[in-house]
Amino acid sequence: MIKHLSIIFLLVLSSPLHAALISSDYLTPGDNLITRDTVTGLEWLDLTVTQGLSPDSVQSNPVFSAQGFRYALFDDVSTLFQSAGITPTSGNPVSGQISEVTALINLLGATTVLSDGRLISEGYLNPFVTPDGPLKGDWIFKTELNLFSDTLYIAAITRGEPTLQSSAIAQYGSLLVRPV
Repeated sequence: MIKHLSIIFLLVLSSPLHAALISSDYLTPGDNLITRDTVTGLEWLDLTVTQGLSPDSVQSNPVFSAQGFRYALFDDVSTLFQSAGITPTSGNPVSGQISEVTALINLLGATTVLSDGRLISEGYLNPFVTPDGPLKGDWIFKTELNLFSDTLYIAAITRGEPTLQSSAIAQYGSLLVRPV
C-alpha cells in the first residue's frame, strides 16, 4: 500500500503544472472579455476592448486603472504564452502549435480576421511600466499572434517604434492585466 501511495505521489510531483486559461465576464454576463490565468492569478482584458486606441489614451483613461488594470509587462506576456503552451517566435513563421495559438487568439480576441478566415491578435505592452506607475521610456513593445497558414504561426514580442505610443492603429489593442 505504501509503495502504491509513493508511486502516486511521485507521479503527481513529476506532472508538469499547466495554467488553466479560462474565459470570464467583464461588463455583462456572457461577454467573455476577460481571460483568467489560474496559475499566475492575472486577468487579461480582451484586446478588442482597447482596439484602435493609442497606448497613451489607454494609459490616461481612468476607467482601466480604477478597475485595477495595468499594462502587461514583457514577463507577463512571456508567461501567458508559456501558460498557453506556445513557444514565442522571433517574428518569423514557424510550424506547430496551431491549436494553442488559435485558442489564445480566441481567448484574447482577434483584432484582425483576414478574408481567408485566418486570425491575428496584435497588442501593445510596455516593459517600462511598473504596477504603480505610468508609461516610461521611449519604446513601446508589441505582441503578435498570427495564424500565418494552416501549419505556420507567429507568436512574437517585438520592439515597436517610439511613435506607436501615441498612435491609434485600428488592428491593435492594449494588453492590460490585473490581479484576481
